[in-house]
Amino acid sequence: MPILVSSYANPPFFYLNGHFETILPSIWRKVEGVTYDREKIDTPDGDFLNLDWSKVGGSQLLLVSHGLEGDSQRHYARGLVKLFNQKGIDVLV
Repeated sequence: MPILVSSYANPPFFYLNGHFETILPSIWRKVEGVTYDREKIDTPDGDFLNLDWSKVGGSQLLLVSHGLEGDSQRHYARGLVKLFNQKGIDVLV
């Protein structure tokens, strides 16, 4: 697998510390135009999994796994879904 070099330099000057990169987007970033089809899978131990599909008829699938405190409606998950749907890729969150 090829190694990709990141073009990320530094955060903007107004981010006073590393926490601003996660706090500010969660307050102000709104991602519109993402819809999901939910599939619920019951597990043998009495729990369940909610699978949120965003299909655009693509031949590829991206799997997005959010953190323990997140869900498919969080701004970062919706942003990834929208980006990859625009590129013709189906997404499962």
